[in-house]
Amino acid sequence: MPKQILLVEDSVTMQKVVQIAFAREDYEIRSATSADEALSRLKEGRPDIVVADAGLTGKSGYDLAAAVKAEPTTKDVPVLLLTGNFNPYDEARGQRSGVDAFLVKPFDTQSVIDKVNALVKGGPVAAAAAPAPTPAAKPAPQPQVQAPPPAAAPVQQLGTA
Repeated sequence: MPKQILLVEDSVTMQKVVQIAFAREDYEIRSATSADEALSRLKEGRPDIVVADAGLTGKSGYDLAAAVKAEPTTKDVPVLLLTGNFNPYDEARGQRSGVDAFLVKPFDTQSVIDKVNALVKGGPVAAAAAPAPTPAAKPAPQPQVQAPPPAAAPVQQLGTA
């Protein structure tokens, strides 16, 4: 029996991207375009995971995560937030809301599959959900440049008289 993903995304394009990513996986996707619609769908059946856009119109993905975790019947359902580069993940807000992991859009399909699989299995999720920042470049060692020896004082030629 396929596992259930409740995808909460107001972008039809992103819904299609996730559906294509999971087309060959053992998952069935139910979609909602708002947190309120998602909460109604939760009453229809408990998913194995909720994948939600953090920046939903109205109630945000953080608000949805808090509502999912507040319900006794869904409190253990993992919530994966999709964030954008312009609205980065808010770690403190995510912890308060009970978000289990996040992924930065755009993402490659394998990362969303891996992240969902790890969350559904209850295993550890890679700590770095966002692309790893490039380490701060260490300044290259400066070559030791020796100052040229001081120029000799110009020799004055004495004229012959």
